[in-house]
Formats: sequence, C-alpha cells, structure tokens
Amino acid sequence: MRREFNRRAQGEARTRESETQYRLLADHATDVVTRLDAGLIRRYVSPASRDMLGTEPSELFGKAASEIIHPEDWPRVENVASEARATRLPVEAIYRLRHKRGHYVWVEGRYRYVAEDNGFIVVLRDISQRKAAEAKLEIAHAELARRANTDGLTGLANRRSFDERLHEECEKAIERNVPLSLLFIDVDRFKLFNDTYGHQAGDGTLKLGLPILVY
Repeated sequence: MRREFNRRAQGEARTRESETQYRLLADHATDVVTRLDAGLIRRYVSPASRDMLGTEPSELFGKAASEIIHPEDWPRVENVASEARATRLPVEAIYRLRHKRGHYVWVEGRYRYVAEDNGFIVVLRDISQRKAAEAKLEIAHAELARRANTDGLTGLANRRSFDERLHEECEKAIERNVPLSLLFIDVDRFKLFNDTYGHQAGDGTLKLGLPILVY
C-alpha cells in the first residue's frame, strides 16, 4: 500500500508539473491557443488574445468562432475544420479576425482535430505585417509591369505590350477558328504638329488617341 501510495503521489506530482509547464507556455506564448468543441464554440482561449485582438479570453469564451471571423473568410475556415476532422492531420488557413477596435487582423490558423475531445486545438499567429509587406510587393510588381509595358513619355502601351496582346489575340483566333483583322493607322507629318504646337501638346494628343491631320 505504501508503494502504491508513493507511485500515485509521484504520478500526481508529474501531472501537476506538466500542467504547470503547459500553463506557462499557453499564458506567455505570443500565438493564441484556442480549443473549439465539435460545434466550433470556444472552450478555451489563451491570454495572448489581449495583444492580438484586444480582447480578454473571457470575452471570447463560450462564443462561436465565426463571430469575429471575416464573413468572406468563414467558408474557408469551415472547410479547414472539416478537412482536419476527416484527415486527422494539421490543416492551415489564412484569414481575418476582427479586432476589438473594429479593424481586421490577418492570422494564420493551424487546426488539429482531437478525436478524444471531438473538438479542435487551434493555434493562431498574427501575420498582419507579412500581409502588409506582400501587398507592398504586389504594388511594386504591378508598377514594374506597368512601366515595362507602357511608354514613359506618353503613358501609352509600348511595342512590347502590343506584341503580347497580338500574340494573345492570335491564339484566341486560332482556338476559336475565327479570322483576325489588324488595322494600322499612321499619322502623317506628326512632327510638324509637334513643331507647331509643342511636344507637350503632341503628347497630350497621343494620350487622347485623337487622329491628327496636318496639311
């Protein structure tokens, strides 16, 4: 009996130590750890919700996960939960959560189905800075593409843009088995127009795409 008592006491001590370690990790991790039941209702929210969403864990406890997920992203989250339940593997999704102040925070959610609990453990990581950097990069790429395909003086499509568009239209015509017509319009003596009214007026005319005849 003494040995059994000591064995149980040691087991309980290890359990308490394990729970303490888990609590330390959950309470001080920068990621938000959430436990959802089968109906995607929150049954636990870690304190990191204060920094990420401006809300106390108690404000989120017992409420549906969909409450603060952006309406456009909710179907994606539902699919992720279904996939995690079906595959029993971790599944990730990127979506937006509403901050207490009203704006949305981009997060990366990692869902794992727990069969014993018939629920999910979800780890949420704030990726707002990464999304902002990606948005700036997309704008920069779009600007580079615009500059590569437009004339710097007039802002009109350049020869490269023309060749690409012509190639696309030729492929469409071949695919649809329809004829393709191409019309060239030349502006005679446009230099005389520039000499008379100035290059700025000439550039403005080209931007408007108006045909000019100079006699």
